Amino acid sequence: MKRFRSWYGSLGLAVKQFLFLSAVTTVLFALLVWNNWKISGQLIEEQMLRDAQTIVERTNYLLNAYSDHIQSILLLLQMNRDVFVSGNEKEAEAAMRNYLELKGTIAKTLYFITESGKVYCSEQVLFDILGNPPLLSIYKDLRENYGAINWSEPYYSPLTGETVAFVRPVYSKENQLIGTAVVEIDLSLVHKRLEHLLVKPGQSYVVTTSRHLPVDFQTDSDLLIYENHPTRKRLDSSFLQTLLDIPAGVRDLEVGGRSAVVIKSGQNLLGWNIISLIDKEHLYSSINRLDDNFRSTAAIWFLALIVSAFMLSRSFTKPVRILAAKMDRVRDFDVLSPLPSTREDEIGSLIRSYNALMERVHTLIGQVRESERRKKEYELKMLQSQIGPHFLYNTLACIGSLAKQHKIDEVRQTIRSLIGLLSFSFHKSSEYATLAEELESLRMYAQIQQMRYGDLFRLEIRTDPELLDCEVLKLLLQPLIENAIFHGIAAAERRGTITVIGRSRGAKLQLFVIDDGAGISREALRSLALNRKQDPKSFNHVGLINVHERIRIHYGEEYGLRILSRPNRGTVVRVELPRRLLRKEGNISGNTA
Repeated sequence: MKRFRSWYGSLGLAVKQFLFLSAVTTVLFALLVWNNWKISGQLIEEQMLRDAQTIVERTNYLLNAYSDHIQSILLLLQMNRDVFVSGNEKEAEAAMRNYLELKGTIAKTLYFITESGKVYCSEQVLFDILGNPPLLSIYKDLRENYGAINWSEPYYSPLTGETVAFVRPVYSKENQLIGTAVVEIDLSLVHKRLEHLLVKPGQSYVVTTSRHLPVDFQTDSDLLIYENHPTRKRLDSSFLQTLLDIPAGVRDLEVGGRSAVVIKSGQNLLGWNIISLIDKEHLYSSINRLDDNFRSTAAIWFLALIVSAFMLSRSFTKPVRILAAKMDRVRDFDVLSPLPSTREDEIGSLIRSYNALMERVHTLIGQVRESERRKKEYELKMLQSQIGPHFLYNTLACIGSLAKQHKIDEVRQTIRSLIGLLSFSFHKSSEYATLAEELESLRMYAQIQQMRYGDLFRLEIRTDPELLDCEVLKLLLQPLIENAIFHGIAAAERRGTITVIGRSRGAKLQLFVIDDGAGISREALRSLALNRKQDPKSFNHVGLINVHERIRIHYGEEYGLRILSRPNRGTVVRVELPRRLLRKEGNISGNTA
């Protein structure tokens, strides 16, 4: 269960919705189909059984109608008994033929047997030739039940074929027995009509007499079991007994390894039993067709549900995926294209909220950039305020001292350097300068400091000529020279040298400021955090951290300062910048130290 939850949780919203809708609709549809199939199958089975029972009942009605028909013929013979008393054979034969033509149907041969044994027949010539041996035997057997219509068991008649004889006594007007009327019916015609009613695909029938003898049955059915007989088909005696033992109604029966439904009717006016057999395989073939129809419908419905669920899920999640993809592709906030939205639902509201958010982000980014620009300008202005009162006071005092000593050349040189330094510092056309201009400002700054401290230090500059047009920030190296003078050379209380070296390393410009002064201890070097700013107080006290941060602000975090130092041996500061060319706009006047 945990694995399933983990797997389901890892799926996308569209897949989750698709699987959920598909599962719910499939379960509901399966329950609906199963319930309908079960009910429909029961209804079909019940309807087919009712139809079969109705056919059996109609067959009983038909046999009852045959019985009534035969009785009417016998009554006609009773009413015209005088023709048989007269002894005129031709007149009697004509009368009996006339009765058969009037009533027709299943009655085929008529007989009248007088008490003296004289036999009148509707086919007198054939009777005289062929005779009918079973007739007298049947006549004798049925004499005991005189007073009503009786009928025999099935037998074979030379004139009629397979038949059943119906017998009725005939009395005179004085109620004296004058003879017996006999009607032989055409069982082949009965067979055709019963077969027409009872034989359907997958169905068969058996008709038995009250003495359990078969009157009629289907001769080519897979549901009936027959005996091997050389002249005619007969039902297997044990199979027939099984059918006879079944009570009236509907029952299941196994016939030769096949399942069947047996519908047995009660006796009709003839005393016959009608037994109808229905093959269950055929009975359920309609149900199977219904099942196949349900399966086809289920497949089509399921496919429609899957497609509908997929399209519904896609209509919900596609805009969300587009929105997510659009958000993932946002890189340049300067160019933001809003998503088109024509929907009025929750998805459309989400897209409009996203567009409003992007617009606010764009506004905030502009505000942040403006704030950064002002911040850089402020930092630059602070760095350009390098000529502090103390520095100007010391420089002017130095110039005054030189003037008292009548060192006119030194005064002129110092004033030129101060003017050049101030001009370079306050030039507002750009905060960038070429490396040549930056180095020239260093020489002017070093000349002023040498006027104050004499020959305490010496400045050496060595750089490749092709690097002089490279771009650097204004006043970038001056704080480093200041630190080398006051915290390196002066702190060592001895003469020293400050060396500035410029070189290229691939796409980078490297500048080194090296002094051989007092150096920095390991503890002090570790405590020097280049990512922490110091507020500059004057031109002489701009810290290394400010230089480092200024480089990172303009060029990125991969550039900046790196410091190496050993006590009493000196310090090396490496400045790393991107190598870029800057077109030179003008020269800075001043003397070289």
